[in-house]
Amino acid sequence: MSAVLAGYIYPARMPWVQIIADLHAAGCTNYRIAAIFGITVSTVDRWEEGSEPRHSYGTAILALHAQICPELTQQRHMEAKQRV
Repeated sequence: MSAVLAGYIYPARMPWVQIIADLHAAGCTNYRIAAIFGITVSTVDRWEEGSEPRHSYGTAILALHAQICPELTQQRHMEAKQRV
């Protein structure tokens, strides 16, 4: 199963742990990510530990990643395609 983000179809098995790590490397803390999405820090902690976000949050995380880490976004999508 796939989802659409700005006209792009991405695989359902995204590397969420790596995507969160990319956001950390760009200076986003779990607290900041939680504040952006209006969720608890513990939810972001779970994503960091390997839990998969709900679709709506997954789409939002990918949009944030594309804004903050544009040079890595395509690479993460390619990794996800290889995992399917």
